[in-house]
Amino acid sequence: MKYNCDLHVHTSFSFDGERAENPLKTADEAYKKGFEYIALTDHLDVNSEIEHLYAPIDLDTRKYECLKAKDELKGKITVLHGIELGQMTQYPKQSEKYLEKYDFDFVLGSLHNVKNMPDFALIDYKNYTPDDYITLWCVYLDELYELAKFDGINSLSHLTYPLRYYKKNGFSLDLSKYEDKLCKILDCIIKKGVYLEVNSSGFRQGMDAPLPDDTVLSMYFNLGGRMITVGSDSHTPSDIGADFEALEKYIKYGFTVFNPN
Repeated sequence: MKYNCDLHVHTSFSFDGERAENPLKTADEAYKKGFEYIALTDHLDVNSEIEHLYAPIDLDTRKYECLKAKDELKGKITVLHGIELGQMTQYPKQSEKYLEKYDFDFVLGSLHNVKNMPDFALIDYKNYTPDDYITLWCVYLDELYELAKFDGINSLSHLTYPLRYYKKNGFSLDLSKYEDKLCKILDCIIKKGVYLEVNSSGFRQGMDAPLPDDTVLSMYFNLGGRMITVGSDSHTPSDIGADFEALEKYIKYGFTVFNPN
C-alpha cells in the first residue's frame, strides 16, 4: 500500500455518522485493510455546539472509546484520538477550551460554512447567479485564511470543500483566478508548520479529483510546501482508504506524507 495511514475517518460519534461504526470497529477495519495508522476525526463543529445546529457530541464518552480502541489494537495499528474541528474561528475561546481539555493526538481544521450561513452542503443554490457563487467563494477563502492562522491544528482539511456542492449544482471555478487568496492561505500554513490535507472524497463526490486538486497542490509546491496528510473522509468503514490509488496522479511531487511517529 502506497499510504500507510488514513488521517480523516469518522465514526458513529459524528452527527452524520449514520452508516459509521464505533471507534474500535472502525479502527479494526482499517487494520484489516492494511493501514498502520488511523486518525479518528469525528466532527466537532464548534458553531453547531454553541448554536445547537446538530445533536451535540459526547466528547467524554468518545475519548474513552477512542482510547479503548487505541489500547485494544496496540501492536496492530496505531489509533490516533483525533478530531475534525470545524468553524473554530467563529467561536475561538470555546475552540481553545476543547483543544486544552481533550488533548487530541491529531486535529484537522475545517470550514464547512462561513459565518451566518448554513453548511455548503445545505445551501439552496437554485437561484444563485455566477456572481453569488464567486462572492461566497471569496468570503470562504477569507475566513479560511483566519482559520489557517488559528493555533492548534495539525492539518488544513479539504481546502476546496465548497466546490463539491458548486459542481453538483452545475457551477465551476477557474481556481487560478484566485491564486492570491489561495497562496495567502497556503503560505500561512507553510510558515506555521501545518500540513495540507489531500482528501480523496472528491472522487466519491463526482469531482474526479481530490480536495484540493492539482491546481492548488501546484501552488502549494511552488511556495515551498511539502507536508501533506492523506484522508478518505470516510463515514463508513468500507470507505476507509477509498480512492487512495487515484491520489498517485496528484501527489506526484516531492511531498512528505505525515507519519505519526
